[in-house]
Amino acid sequence: MQSGEPQEPQIKPQQVAAGQWRADWLAWPYAPLVVNLAILLLCTVLTLVVYGAALGFAFTFDDPLDLPRAEGRSVWSLFSSSEGYAYYRPIPFVVWKIARTIQGHYSEAMLHGLTLICHILSAWLLALLLRRLTGTYWGVLAAILFITYPFSYQAVFGAHTLFHPLMTAALLLALLLYLAAREAETTAGRDALPLRAGLLYGAAFLATLVGLWTHETGVIILPLIGGLEILLSARDRLWRPQRMLLRVIPFAVAAIAFLLVWRAVPKFARPDPWSPASLLPNARYLLQGVIWPVAAELNRWGERFGVAPDRLLWPAIAITLLCFVGVYALGRRLWVPLVALGATAIILFPAWLVLTWGYLEDAPRLLYPAAPAIAALWGLLPSLRFSRQWATWSWRVVTLLLLGALFVQNLNFI
Repeated sequence: MQSGEPQEPQIKPQQVAAGQWRADWLAWPYAPLVVNLAILLLCTVLTLVVYGAALGFAFTFDDPLDLPRAEGRSVWSLFSSSEGYAYYRPIPFVVWKIARTIQGHYSEAMLHGLTLICHILSAWLLALLLRRLTGTYWGVLAAILFITYPFSYQAVFGAHTLFHPLMTAALLLALLLYLAAREAETTAGRDALPLRAGLLYGAAFLATLVGLWTHETGVIILPLIGGLEILLSARDRLWRPQRMLLRVIPFAVAAIAFLLVWRAVPKFARPDPWSPASLLPNARYLLQGVIWPVAAELNRWGERFGVAPDRLLWPAIAITLLCFVGVYALGRRLWVPLVALGATAIILFPAWLVLTWGYLEDAPRLLYPAAPAIAALWGLLPSLRFSRQWATWSWRVVTLLLLGALFVQNLNFI
């Protein structure tokens, strides 16, 4: 062969073997199940490593106030009245009532374990949801960041805080089931609703009911479902407004019905009156939760440059969010920050709008439902691909190292 002639690329035997092994693995019908169970195991082990000590905790804070509220009351009374309490969240009280009926007493380990189980399920469901949305397994990183999101400690270490993890797990399950139903409906390729899609829509509706009657801010499921419907229609480039509306209407009916019941149930008025002066500090507080790795460094930067950290906060928020938009745009995944930040805004909107600053400043648990979206914003950074392969791999190495440092920072905080 002359030196000027093109040569055939040499395929090594080990490359052939690796390619065949990959093809065999992908062809195995149980491969997705095995991977999903492995992710669940990872979420379980990591949660127990980080929060497993809670299983040995005694009842603290509001536990002695909230847990006995289910005693001497029927399940119907828990749904029909708050007995003048400050909030109406019947499903967790029913869960506690059943647990006490079975065991004959309140078990610290069991009730803390219920909260940890919901935390594990939320992380797992987040990974599965991002797997379907992105087509990759990079969502596992988001699940890890969600598990170790530092401001979740107040929602995960307690027994009475079951409200937040249970609602979050229900909402993520509703979104995942809705997405699966949409895909089943699209795959069928006909106007009639296939049975599998109908069952999945029904399951998503039931998960929505659980979220609504677990915590009043569960009403955010309606705009989240609507946003997911718009995202999927845009992705599939199939705009059928009437069909889109029909899919969302049942969830709107559920949210409206809950709001009517919630309004009708008598509740104590909160002792601290709301005023518009809370809106700005509320926004500052919640946005710090979105850019938490950057916000954590502001004190050090302020000392170094002789500037008060408070003066650096708003510029840091603006610059960080703009960097997210710019980087994801370069990686041709602009939809990720738009969806993640949009979902975060929807989830945190009720707390920002109706709670007083005096209440919010001591309640990092209120960031918990938004933690999946915030974790996705950070955790999907390594998934970006650029036009040059060396740029893609360099980016992944750098971002994985940064997320590793962030993981350690989270553990130190917790």
